[in-house]
Amino acid sequence: MSAALTERLRSTRLHWYVAAGWALDLFVGDGHAWPFPEEADNQHQTWLHEPATGQYRLDVFREPHRGDWWVCRRDASITLPYDDLILRTSDGIPYVIPEVALLFKAKSPRAKDVADFPQALPAMDRSRRARLSE
Repeated sequence: MSAALTERLRSTRLHWYVAAGWALDLFVGDGHAWPFPEEADNQHQTWLHEPATGQYRLDVFREPHRGDWWVCRRDASITLPYDDLILRTSDGIPYVIPEVALLFKAKSPRAKDVADFPQALPAMDRSRRARLSE
């Protein structure tokens, strides 16, 4: 995660945050690609790459929302205000709360997803564990 990216996105009015395993890494301290924009309306994820090298640099998830509330794309009954959804590192990097990152990893867990759970769980307080359980 780059401080330069955080600085570039700091002035955007959109809610943005680090998600998935990277969010869990920030919390505990330690693939398909489709053409854009042709498939933008059919996909929730966009991979950005450097045209010169073809190397992918950023993976962007586009999540549904209602005003200042995030809506889970897998179950619209799961909602959170962005103030509760996003934590920040001491450097100001926003990242999704661990219980939401783990929720998404639970659908089709890979070895790395299974390994993330025992790493994140001990760092989660009772209220985060309860939210995850719900």
